Amino acid sequence: GGGGCESDGDGDRNTQPPSPATPVTDWYQLVWASSAPPPLSWSEQSLSFSQDHLLTQDKNGPCGVLAVLQAILVEQSIRVPGFGSDFIYTSTHIAEAITAILKRCVVDDSSEVTLCSFGSDEVSVSEVKVATSDLLPTVTASVDAFIAPGGILLLVYSCVLTHGVDLVRKEMQSEGGESSLIAGAFHLCTSSLMSLFLRGTACGNIGAFSSTGTSNDWKSPTIGLLSFSELESNIPVCDSLKSPSLPIWILHGGDHFTLLYATANLSPESSQFSLFHWNGLPPGGPRLTKLDVSAPQGVAKKAPPKIETTFYQPSPGAIEDVVQAHPDDKKKLPDRWNQWRYEVILTVEDASVTGAVRPKSMKPPRTYSPGPPPTGRWRCASCYHSRFSTMRFGMNEGGTVCSGCGLSQEDGGWSLWLPYAELPSSVQRRMDKNYGPKLVSLLKTKWPGCTADWGKGVAPSV
Repeated sequence: GGGGCESDGDGDRNTQPPSPATPVTDWYQLVWASSAPPPLSWSEQSLSFSQDHLLTQDKNGPCGVLAVLQAILVEQSIRVPGFGSDFIYTSTHIAEAITAILKRCVVDDSSEVTLCSFGSDEVSVSEVKVATSDLLPTVTASVDAFIAPGGILLLVYSCVLTHGVDLVRKEMQSEGGESSLIAGAFHLCTSSLMSLFLRGTACGNIGAFSSTGTSNDWKSPTIGLLSFSELESNIPVCDSLKSPSLPIWILHGGDHFTLLYATANLSPESSQFSLFHWNGLPPGGPRLTKLDVSAPQGVAKKAPPKIETTFYQPSPGAIEDVVQAHPDDKKKLPDRWNQWRYEVILTVEDASVTGAVRPKSMKPPRTYSPGPPPTGRWRCASCYHSRFSTMRFGMNEGGTVCSGCGLSQEDGGWSLWLPYAELPSSVQRRMDKNYGPKLVSLLKTKWPGCTADWGKGVAPSV
């Protein structure tokens, strides 16, 4: 809830046969909302590295947990002299990352962690209490169990039992989250589970606002997150996740989680810098991509203190709607959406549409002149405004009078073709979302107006 990403959406139905006769404990129900054994996407996932020395993902499902683990591996290594995209991680690094996650889950008045190992069947575990002071050597001694297929489940279960089932459930419900940590028919990793790993609480709201509309933020995270849900819901990700203390971000593309990071700290004033993007899941990965980013506008402004839903009086001459991208441009430049022309309809005076007066401190929307009447094929603006009641969606093949409504061009108006570069930034963001790579749209939530160069080939998938 509250603008958070609820799940990674990348799962498939790779479930093992259920075992309804097996008694299921509260913690198992909290994780799975089911009595069935874990799906193969989780039970067969190991912690293995690619030739790029980064964690791979075998099947759809656990990408959120793997992205968090890889982010923590980077977090713990970024200050090592000589750290770079070719840094080699070992089982020692994995043990240190697991230890860090488990310590975050410890409740304030406790000094113990519950470590799990698999029990006699797939829905039970054995538990052992370990003092936090002894946790790293204990995890190191048993790290092979976490690395082996299904080992990420031991980490999930250990986090839940360490933090406490009742507290995890309470935190999940505080912002209207899912009823289980791994949710739905496709067994997806929720933001509540990722939050438990990242900061030791299962409140998974990543948005800038709480469920009541007031400000929401994470406290000084070292790892950030950028989410496509910001573009779909118009609720920004909270400020601290956009600007973590280290240049490490988990990217939520709407149906998958990947990782973005720099190999050294970035200054907020930096306008030219390099980032690395990692996707461990086929078919888009395993792929490590260097991104050369140009961000002349700097970083995004902070979110307002509360949700602003004011509808302001439309400004005549501003863009009301984008009809389409130019078909010829799409054919000639299929991957260059930012070089296409777009057909737009301008706002006209309409006494039936009212709104609040814009405050003088607010920048007015950009307005345009319709220019000279078009020749050749043209779209009647009047027909476009009333298209859903008249069902007139087409264009005129010529002439100066609309064949649909009978109005002249002067009386009915016409659509206008504008190049991407002349669109307002808000409309450019919509075109980025509709036609551009998701990666670019995600980057622009942090660095508005930025561009990214990934060399040859298709854009990295997120």
